[in-house]
Amino acid sequence: MGAKARAFLDPPTYTERVQRLPCCVCRRRIGHTYGPAEAAHVKSRGAGGGEVGNLVPLCHHHHERQHRMGIKSFQAHYGVNLALEAERVRQYVEANDVRES
Repeated sequence: MGAKARAFLDPPTYTERVQRLPCCVCRRRIGHTYGPAEAAHVKSRGAGGGEVGNLVPLCHHHHERQHRMGIKSFQAHYGVNLALEAERVRQYVEANDVRES
């Protein structure tokens, strides 16, 4: 079996599972207005942020706004606590078999 076939059959990574969830700001799901969710880091990799418990699903529009506004301004503007959302996402992903919808 080739590498592509094996990769297709492998279980999804944590990041891939996060990307299958709706945007935590607008709640749009994969394939809607802004496209598939992007796994956005709450704490950047450069600042020591990893993957598990540090990712939130954001649509492309909101992911770009997070970067342009900065995390504190983004959270204040949208009334969202991304660290709390990342923990909720971790608990949900670990408790559920998140597959493509």
